Amino acid sequence: MRTCVLTLGNAPPGSASFLYGSPHRASFFRPSDKLPEATKRVNHGRTYCELLGGIECVSLKSRCPALPCHLHMRAVSDGADAASRRPRHAMAAGWRFSAMRFRSYTLTLVTMIVALACAILIVPLRISMLRAMGRFLVATGQLQHADVIVLSVDSDGAGVLEATDLIHEHVADRVALFADPPDAADREFLRRGVFYHNAATVSVRQLHELGVDAVEVIPRTVAGTVDESNDLAAWCSEHRYSSVVFISTIDHSRRSARILARATRDRGLKFSVRGSRYSDFDPDAWWKSRTGVRTEIIESEKLLADILLHPIS
Repeated sequence: MRTCVLTLGNAPPGSASFLYGSPHRASFFRPSDKLPEATKRVNHGRTYCELLGGIECVSLKSRCPALPCHLHMRAVSDGADAASRRPRHAMAAGWRFSAMRFRSYTLTLVTMIVALACAILIVPLRISMLRAMGRFLVATGQLQHADVIVLSVDSDGAGVLEATDLIHEHVADRVALFADPPDAADREFLRRGVFYHNAATVSVRQLHELGVDAVEVIPRTVAGTVDESNDLAAWCSEHRYSSVVFISTIDHSRRSARILARATRDRGLKFSVRGSRYSDFDPDAWWKSRTGVRTEIIESEKLLADILLHPIS
C-alpha cells in the first residue's frame, strides 16, 4: 500500500506529482485540479484527506489558508520509508508486544516441562502414600500364645479361615465366636416356620469341618464394636481367660484394638488383634476397586473419629 503526504502551500507553476494509485498506474493532480469534496474534512486547522485507490491517509497542512494554494505531493512507498515515518511509540509498542508473546510462550513451555516432570516423579510417591493410608487401618501387634481365639461379629468366613490357620500353628487350642441373635426379619421367618440364616451356626459348622473341635459361643444381645468388646471382656473374666487373640477384618483391626484396649484396661486381660489375611480389603491395592475405596473412606473416618474422641487409648 502507498501513502502520500500532501502539503498546502505556494508551489511552483506546473508542479505535479501522483496522489494515489498503484506503482503501475498513478493519478496526477495539477495546481488547477481540485480535490473531491467528499475526501476532505477540516479539524483544528488541519485538513485531512482520505483518498481512494488503496491510499490509507493523506494529511494536508495549510500554511497560507488565505492565499490560493498549490498542491505539493510526495509519495512514500512501503518498506523502509513507511517504517521511518512510523511513530516511535508505535514501534516501541510492537517490540513490547513481541517480548510479551515471547515471555508467554516461554512460561507456557516451562510450565509444561515442570508438570511432566512432576507427573513422572509423583507416581512412586503417590503409590507409597496410598499404601500408607491403607496400612493405617491395620493393627500391627505381634501374636503370642493365647488361651482362646475369638472371632469378631463381622469376620465371617475370613475369620473362620484365619482362626483355623492359627489353631494349626498352635497359637491357641480353642475358638470362640459371638452368637447371632435374630433380628426383626429373622423373627418373622421363625414365626412363619422358616429357619433364618444364623451366621454363628454356619461358622461353627465350618470350624468343625476344618478340624477345629473346641468351639464356644459367646452370648451377645447388642450390636456394635464397643458392646462387642464389653461382652468379650466380661465373658473372658467369667471363664478365667487371661489372654486372647481377637480376629477381625483387616480394615477394622486397628480400631478394634483401640476399643478393646479401653474395654480391658482394668481387667488384667492380655489381648492381641489379628486382621484376617482372607479379608476382601487389600491395604496395598485398595484404590484399584470401588469397594476398596469405599471401605478405606468409611473406616478411615471411623478411626479418625475414635482417635479424636479418645486420644489416649
